[in-house]
Amino acid sequence: MRRTATGVLIVALATAVSTALVAWWAVPIATGGWAFLRRSRPAVEATLGAGLGWAGLLALTALRGDIGLAAGRLGGVFGLPGAAMIGLTVGFAAMLGGSAALLVDDLARHARMSRHR
Repeated sequence: MRRTATGVLIVALATAVSTALVAWWAVPIATGGWAFLRRSRPAVEATLGAGLGWAGLLALTALRGDIGLAAGRLGGVFGLPGAAMIGLTVGFAAMLGGSAALLVDDLARHARMSRHR
């Protein structure tokens, strides 16, 4: 449990920093890299960590400006409340990170099995 929590925090930091420095598409690169290095539960850590990382970015953004107003306006475009837009943003990062980790973990596992034949 402690190891998983540490992994989640590492992934959260990696996704937040890589997103801030590069762009949103750095999330699957960071979480895929984590899954390649990690042999147990990379998808769980990647999913939770990516969501937490983007939640942290949103919190930092909220300190600098009125994120609620922006979320409300964007939500209005889609007919959703602002809180739903924030939730969808965090969910997007979580699903992007988790799916990249699952893919890389599966590919790495397949490559290891092929080498042992």
